[in-house]
Amino acid sequence: AQTKPPFSRMSKTVGHISEVGRFSILLPIEPDSQRQIAPDKGISGGMQYFWRTADGEFFVTFFFSLTLPENPQEELEDLRDAYLSGIEKNEGKLLEKKDLKLGKNIGLEFKATLKSKEIVIIRYYLVKKRIYVLSTRLNAGETGEVQLKTMDTFKLIEDKKSK
Repeated sequence: AQTKPPFSRMSKTVGHISEVGRFSILLPIEPDSQRQIAPDKGISGGMQYFWRTADGEFFVTFFFSLTLPENPQEELEDLRDAYLSGIEKNEGKLLEKKDLKLGKNIGLEFKATLKSKEIVIIRYYLVKKRIYVLSTRLNAGETGEVQLKTMDTFKLIEDKKSK
């Protein structure tokens, strides 16, 4: 049985909760910045959040697709490949990629090095018509262990209407 932390620490353990994006992540409740994503070809909009913490810089983006993808795995791979092509055009390089799961939902993660020698780790998740993109950047000498632990706290908030 797990015990709850003392009340004075609870606000630090709650983290950021996005009701619209239907997710939570153990980062400060208030992001350092956020911007709305305007509707565009195939999407009805979304949000992007950014945090700079002692553990690194983190982005969480979500957007709503107008249709359910016919092939969800291919949809995520296309998103990844589009991002990677921009990195590779600027002298960056793919380091590794792998498939992920978020509950019953599919995801992808990849790690790439940039021209600046910094490393980015990006995760994509597809949940019905929502696409989530989590990213962090590592500085020279960092392993990414701390940043990955933060990214691992990303959780979906269940939609009570769908139960």
